[in-house]
Amino acid sequence: MFAGSSAVIQEFGILGPLSSTDEESDPESLIAMKERKTIGSLIPLLRLHKWAFPAIVVLGLLQSLTEGIGIGLFIPLLNALKVGSQPRGKSQWLVDRMDGLFHGVPPDRRIAVILVSLFAAVLATALLGYLHHLLFSWVDGNIAHDLRRRIFRQLLTVSFGFIERQRSGHLLNVLASDTWRTSEALKILVHLIITTGTIAVYVALLVLMSWRLTLSVAVAMLLISSVVRVLTKAARDLGEKATQANSELSHRMVEGIDGMRVIRAFGREVHEQSRFDQASDWLRRVILRMGLLDGVVHPVHEVLAAALLVIILFTAAPKAGDVSVLLVFAFVLYRVQPRIKDFDASRVRLAALSPSVEEVLSFLSTDDKQYVKSGTVSRMALDQDIVFERVSFQYDPRDEPALTDASFRMLAGRTTAFVGPSGGGKSTVMKLLLRFHDPTDGRIM
Repeated sequence: MFAGSSAVIQEFGILGPLSSTDEESDPESLIAMKERKTIGSLIPLLRLHKWAFPAIVVLGLLQSLTEGIGIGLFIPLLNALKVGSQPRGKSQWLVDRMDGLFHGVPPDRRIAVILVSLFAAVLATALLGYLHHLLFSWVDGNIAHDLRRRIFRQLLTVSFGFIERQRSGHLLNVLASDTWRTSEALKILVHLIITTGTIAVYVALLVLMSWRLTLSVAVAMLLISSVVRVLTKAARDLGEKATQANSELSHRMVEGIDGMRVIRAFGREVHEQSRFDQASDWLRRVILRMGLLDGVVHPVHEVLAAALLVIILFTAAPKAGDVSVLLVFAFVLYRVQPRIKDFDASRVRLAALSPSVEEVLSFLSTDDKQYVKSGTVSRMALDQDIVFERVSFQYDPRDEPALTDASFRMLAGRTTAFVGPSGGGKSTVMKLLLRFHDPTDGRIM
């Protein structure tokens, strides 16, 4: 579930066009700033399972390394198969090392040994990937569970005044949606670390095969990333819009269900249906925009990446001294491009999830909230009078006092009735009796 604000309403033309901001003038710096802020906020949550996250990262990096080794084994395999009739070019460090692994193997058995080694590398990659996924799923579920427990505990222990100031839809959104999105942000953070390691392994392979060709590819990939970022700069707002639209829809749902009697009694069905339809349609349009954006970015990236691969093969093939190296280079390049695209998409997604992370951590913070401290005496029966002694209470320092210098006695064993006009303090007295709040001044005995 997601949330609603004036910025989103403005975006859809309800309140007029959005004004120009620094965010629009420098979207990349804003995404980077949000990314750093979100990462800083997520670090304390990583301590919930101190051993698990390092293990996840190590497994992910080992998976990337075994995958790189498996790809590198294609060089001696292609050489053993004598792909192409051209003589080998000048000596290359990676080619010599990979071929050297099998120099001691008889030529008639070399292909079989290389294939077995290649299968072993693939098997190791798959096994490490499964262990990584297994541990990741366990930690992800536990993190979301811990966040929900901590937020619900906060609801049960924080002062009732804080609860009263919150919209029920907002509380539901934080508990049911923002916790899940915060857990997703943790997954993306770890995924970014692992993806970085995978890209580093692939880039190392490319450099060892041909540093000149790798430099040309790097320049081209930067140009492709720039084009993709131009198409995806709107994504920095969509996460906030989705959270806002979903929160608004949650509020409408809770308000409608809780107030169904009042709605029916006063004939407000058409009005409430209109408000619900508007909130639901707002969320629909945000999700549609996210889908349209995602649908445009991926094909554009694929087309540009394929064009880069074709150009490299077309220009480098006539000059290649070793076709096997060129083919493996093209294959590694083909494998690294989705990782780079995934890295960029994860960064944008992490920035989009930052509002939910900030919401959860703000809700869990104890610095800006009041808590009712339990007393030390427990009475099993109300066998004495209850006395209000010069009690005053103010819900908000900016508002007028709801109760001022009130003194009265409620006799034990007798019925006491409170009568008076609306706003006279009757509900406040009951809230103070139930200790939803503590008096601003005076004593209740």
